[in-house]
Amino acid sequence: MALACGVAFGAAQGIMPLIGFFLGYSFSNLVGQVAPLLAFMLLGFIGLRTIYNAIKARRSEEKFDVRPFSLKLLIAQALATSIDAMAVGVGLGAMRQDIVSTVLTIAVIAFICSFIGVFIGNRSSALLKDKAEIAGGTILVLIGIRIFLRV
Repeated sequence: MALACGVAFGAAQGIMPLIGFFLGYSFSNLVGQVAPLLAFMLLGFIGLRTIYNAIKARRSEEKFDVRPFSLKLLIAQALATSIDAMAVGVGLGAMRQDIVSTVLTIAVIAFICSFIGVFIGNRSSALLKDKAEIAGGTILVLIGIRIFLRV
């Protein structure tokens, strides 16, 4: 699972600035204005849903169990957390900067950090139980708010 997360987040973090770069040539103002709101909405939704599910499981006194791996949720999270990277790509495109080395650097670092984070998270999930899900959901919501407020 760590490898799948590393690939998904690395690919999304690399692809989104590339998309933004090409959009930056022609639509830099529009995309730059919409990206923070879109990131805020997606991250807020995913984060609040994660928190809700963790609290719901706690209240129903179910034994905590790691939710099954879902490719759909993984892709949604990877895309939602990389929307701000698209805005960076818009800026790079508008300034006509070199995108290849930037995209490769972003993708490799995102892959490494995601892989290590999931690897460590899998090892500690039994210890943290639903607290990890609540913390993760809260972090997603806070990232969304931060992106939105930077406008």
